[in-house]
Amino acid sequence: DEEEDDEDEEEGAGAMDGVDMNQLKVVPNDDDEEWDDDKMFQMDKIIGAAVKSRIEEAKAAKQQTSLSLVLKLRVLELVEVYLSRQQHSPQVLLLMEPLLELAISGGSSGHDKAGQGSSAQRVSLIAKSSTLFAERLCKLKSVPVLSSKSEAEEAVEMLEGMLERL
Repeated sequence: DEEEDDEDEEEGAGAMDGVDMNQLKVVPNDDDEEWDDDKMFQMDKIIGAAVKSRIEEAKAAKQQTSLSLVLKLRVLELVEVYLSRQQHSPQVLLLMEPLLELAISGGSSGHDKAGQGSSAQRVSLIAKSSTLFAERLCKLKSVPVLSSKSEAEEAVEMLEGMLERL
């Protein structure tokens, strides 16, 4: 009997894959008709499929957030390599604002807050971005060479804008 129930549940869950759970409604029956076992099993399948769907959505969101944090950490590693090899490049100045914002916000954005990911990954991201900004970018051994006056003016405007926001 239990084996049949398990098979029925699996079939019911597969049948519910394309159904929007928010549209399912239980309409009260005016008749004082009691639900028989078949109706109860059918409702059980629907509820089971809804719960399973919600659990899978939560797992997928958590995994996506975790993968996003891993990607951000890898990008920071690339930025670190770039900073160590191209200290004199004017493009280094373009990294100041994004690294500062990342260090302050911790990489969270409006859509990213749902899962929040692993706290260890989040702490690692904040620490890495803060270290890159404070230890690498703010303490460059060679000053980036700006080739024109317009580049220098843009750099000054960018720095002034950053200071105003702080």
